[in-house]
Amino acid sequence: MNDAKDLELVQRRLLAAYQAIPGLWSQARDLHDQAFLRHVGDFEHVAGGADHPGVETTGDMRARTIWARLCATAVDLDTLAPLERSIKNYFMAGRGADDDHRGPLQSHGDFERSLRNQRKQAAAGQHVPARLVDQPRYPRLGR
Repeated sequence: MNDAKDLELVQRRLLAAYQAIPGLWSQARDLHDQAFLRHVGDFEHVAGGADHPGVETTGDMRARTIWARLCATAVDLDTLAPLERSIKNYFMAGRGADDDHRGPLQSHGDFERSLRNQRKQAAAGQHVPARLVDQPRYPRLGR
């Protein structure tokens, strides 16, 4: 996975997962209930040809299968947060995405020059790196 097509594929997959998560989140409780809660049916046809009221069942097997897939996927997703931290740490030269640093990492003038350069790159249609974390506040400047 080295070329631009691979990058687009990875980005499409991440976007699809991002868009699917709210629906999975909101439907998880209902799916769990359908998979594992006890249910008393009105009338169930049993061997011998008669319908008997109140046959008790526990969950739906299709719901259990889907629940197992959801659980397996959630376990795989546990690797995303550490992966994001690793990527941020890599781009921040190992400094880490910590909140305990004091003061700006570069002067105000350097920061403004970087922003101007970034705007020029964007206007020229060049790649502009994504922001990892917000720039620390400048107490002297009231920002």
